[in-house]
Amino acid sequence: VSDAASLSAEEACLSLQRALSRYTEKESLLQQVEISLEEQAEQSRLLQSQLDAAKCKLKATQTSLKRKSETTTKLREAQKQLLTLQDEKKRADDWEKEAKRWAIMRRDLIKTIEDLRIEVGILKRPAATSILSVVHCKHGTMPCAKCGEVMS
Repeated sequence: VSDAASLSAEEACLSLQRALSRYTEKESLLQQVEISLEEQAEQSRLLQSQLDAAKCKLKATQTSLKRKSETTTKLREAQKQLLTLQDEKKRADDWEKEAKRWAIMRRDLIKTIEDLRIEVGILKRPAATSILSVVHCKHGTMPCAKCGEVMS
């Protein structure tokens, strides 16, 4: 009986050792899984941080592109205004040239009118004066229409 009991105790001991070995292996495997989970959690946090940074960069890029688009639109509008202003300046320059041309013509007309008034004044003098003015500074009793001298 004692051989059977000692054999049974040995088997029980071996069975316990195998169970303890399996438990140790499973505990070791569980620790490895926990370590792997911690590493994956850290990697997940790192990836989330990178994702957040990428979102931030994307938002900044979108804002930059929006500003660039707005600036481009403003530039086009400014170029249109510049062309309009250049056209207006050209028209103003043309008007100025035309005004100068009209001023010169007006001055010439005023001079012509003044010259005609002088001639009309001369023509309105008595006929003797007109005859004397035709023959400049000849002998006569009337003053010369051009120089005003009386010749005798």
